[in-house]
Amino acid sequence: MSGEIVGSASLRSQIGIAAEDPKIFRPISVAEALEVARIIKADTSIDEDIREVVDVGIPLDLMPAHLTPRKEILAEALRVSVRTIRRRELAWELCDQKVRFDLVHRASRLVFANRGSRL
Repeated sequence: MSGEIVGSASLRSQIGIAAEDPKIFRPISVAEALEVARIIKADTSIDEDIREVVDVGIPLDLMPAHLTPRKEILAEALRVSVRTIRRRELAWELCDQKVRFDLVHRASRLVFANRGSRL
């Protein structure tokens, strides 16, 4: 290969994932969103202020509005207060939009990679 980036359709084909496979392409769960947020939070190349809030920001931005977890559920899962969830959400909203987009994009790719690896 001459420096080409393999497309996602090609990768899916190589590992045997059908287009629109419901085992892979389904809504992201709270547990999955929290798992990938934990992985991203460990990335020390990300600014520390942003890493402090990805555990709230990623699940809120990654999940469709009708599936977005209630703040009480996030608070319980992260073992913090609802007030802390609200503060982290506000801090996340103030982060650079390009950084947020990149992190959510990385998170969604992680979810799909995790699902694909479990087939």
